[in-house]
Amino acid sequence: MSSKNKKLSWQRSSILSPFLLLVVVALSIFLSEGIIMYLLQHLHSLSPQAEGIIDAFILTLIIFPVLYIFVFRPMVRLLRKNEEAHRELEKANTNLEIKVAERTSELTTTNKALRESEERFRSVAQSATEAIIVSDSDGNIISWNGSAQTIFGYIEEEIIGQSLTLLLPERYRDAHRNGLARYRATEKSQMIGKTKEYNGLRKDGSEFPLELSLSAWKQDDTIYFCGIIRDITERKQTEIRLKTLSSAVEQTADNVFITDNNGVIQYVNHAFTKTTGYSSEEAIGKTPRILKSGKHDQRFYEELWGTIRSGYVFSASFINKQKNGELYWDEKTITPIKDQEGVITHFVSTAKDFTKQKLAEQEREKLLADLQEAFANIKTLKGLIPICASCKKIRDDKGFWQQVEGYIMEHSDASFSHGICPGCIEKLYPEIAKKMNLTSKGKDN
Repeated sequence: MSSKNKKLSWQRSSILSPFLLLVVVALSIFLSEGIIMYLLQHLHSLSPQAEGIIDAFILTLIIFPVLYIFVFRPMVRLLRKNEEAHRELEKANTNLEIKVAERTSELTTTNKALRESEERFRSVAQSATEAIIVSDSDGNIISWNGSAQTIFGYIEEEIIGQSLTLLLPERYRDAHRNGLARYRATEKSQMIGKTKEYNGLRKDGSEFPLELSLSAWKQDDTIYFCGIIRDITERKQTEIRLKTLSSAVEQTADNVFITDNNGVIQYVNHAFTKTTGYSSEEAIGKTPRILKSGKHDQRFYEELWGTIRSGYVFSASFINKQKNGELYWDEKTITPIKDQEGVITHFVSTAKDFTKQKLAEQEREKLLADLQEAFANIKTLKGLIPICASCKKIRDDKGFWQQVEGYIMEHSDASFSHGICPGCIEKLYPEIAKKMNLTSKGKDN
């Protein structure tokens, strides 16, 4: 018992019970009357009125202190304590009311925050582009957002309470049931906390590729699962297109290389390595300067970079140098690649190697130059010159027929050396032609 409670108990016990109070009053009266009778016996000359006054005075003198000590003083103290207790009780009640109000306000705020949080979560879930599906431990759907409806085709009213197997192709369903049972028994799964790719089943029965992120939690001894599902049909189609494009670029006969916006090579195809002699490992990380031949001036390259950095396509014929130092020619087109905001991120160079054609053209030009030089040495041959189809003799301007050789020597500064062609050697001297391997059979081989 606390000291405060003990004090209150003592104060209550200090007030006499009615019976004890009656006994005390009676004894006081008895004592007073005894004293009065004793005094009156010694005071014979008093009148009856004086005796009455003395009787009342002595009675009052004895009874009043007794009543004060045993009744009034304890009652006053008790009343004061009651008032103090009442004030403390009122103060405690006030404090309690304040605390209750504060707690009620806190609970109201908390409940409001919880409702707002729940509403925000539901709004986020409903507006999410991914399907968000929640199920209980038996695999029955208990939450379904708008994207899930878009992806799978089921509205919320017809899917809530249904099994998740409704969304799975037949080949996955047994594994799904076994996985649920195993998680309920061990609370372990190889799928929880990971993202994996599977096939889903739409309401119309069609399958589609999806990406699943699965989580689980326990509340009030009940296990719940949440799956975030993304339809990756477009991504898969894009991957196929990119793979096809990559194969096409890799297998094309044109030289292809890709650089970043600083001109550092990030990719080369097989034709590039075949033409230049640089392997992909040697080229990647370098710049196209490794191909410079020195045949183009600074102005050429300034025009190139100015064009492509402005976002335009640059096309020109290039003379480049292979790894072994040999020159080669290609017809190159450099195209800037931009992101969605129009910022140039890469450059793609495609080129057709026309070295063989260029060398053949140079050879033709050389032959033409030689012929022009030869014809320039012929000074007087003009007009139509008749030649016999049988003996190959040529008729001069006087009407005489003579050898072509003599005619040309007569009318020009050209002179002839004499030899025999391979055809004539084979025809006239077959044994010699055989030793020299000049026969038609040897030529074919």
